[in-house]
Amino acid sequence: LAALLAGAGRTAEARAHISKAEAAGEAKGETAAWLARAHVALGEPDRAAVLWEHAVLTGYGDPYYVLIDPTLAAIRDRPGIDRLIPARTPAS
Repeated sequence: LAALLAGAGRTAEARAHISKAEAAGEAKGETAAWLARAHVALGEPDRAAVLWEHAVLTGYGDPYYVLIDPTLAAIRDRPGIDRLIPARTPAS
């Protein structure tokens, strides 16, 4: 919800949802990935990159998603993001 609200320009509401999720300790895996999207929408790519890394390290199942999700474009080239993406082996 925070990501959607942030994308719609409803920043105060988005921040309230972010604070609630982070205070509840829910910022892991899928939730951390969505919070990363919210922080990108709020113009906070540094925080978004930290949350994306945390998402991948705590169980978010698709580390490649950062390469295709347009809402995550602002963090693709951030230091450390590339090391979260497993090396692909060429097709035989």
